[in-house]
Amino acid sequence: MKKLLPFYIIFLSYAVVMGILLIIYPKGTMELWVNKHVRFDAGFYWITFLGDGIFFVLVSLLIAWYHKRWGLFAFVCFAVTGILAQFLKGIVFSDSPRPQAFFGESVPLHYVAGVIIHTSNSFPSGHTISAFSLATVLSLYGRQGWIGPVCILCAILVGFSRVYLLQHFFIDTYFGACIGVSITLLLFQISKKQIQKTERWGDWAYRKNQN
Repeated sequence: MKKLLPFYIIFLSYAVVMGILLIIYPKGTMELWVNKHVRFDAGFYWITFLGDGIFFVLVSLLIAWYHKRWGLFAFVCFAVTGILAQFLKGIVFSDSPRPQAFFGESVPLHYVAGVIIHTSNSFPSGHTISAFSLATVLSLYGRQGWIGPVCILCAILVGFSRVYLLQHFFIDTYFGACIGVSITLLLFQISKKQIQKTERWGDWAYRKNQN
């Protein structure tokens, strides 16, 4: 818990501040401000790939190379959060428009070259779910205290990049972040209980064989 404290502090701070901003400002207001005043095309073009499913798989394979059980856990998190994201985007909130469709042609927008702009299935942000899920996995797995803060800050940048690239609204990334972290922590608690049960059974079987 002590190791994860910085991770929780940063995430909860982000959740509170962004939650307040979403309550204060109508949908589209903050997105238009970012689109007008912030310029970092090349940076956010590449940062957004940290939330891509392929990146999640590659990191999971790397973890599995050193620790098979943690690698399997990372793959489970990738699969569960990915399926949940597609279910929410494609079925539950299938009619949620993305920024381009929401604003229409009457609002001049800045687009990043090379980015294919989607117009539907906006809520929630799948990239943000993956980024925050992976950040949580790495924070749980890593032994160094700096891993958690770095990973969660990178995940926040991924969420911001989705808004900057006009692929999502802040509300999409906000709930994507909450889903990614909460589902991963839930899966961790479930897996930990299963591991403990397996270890208790193994100890019982060992003692029985010894007798």
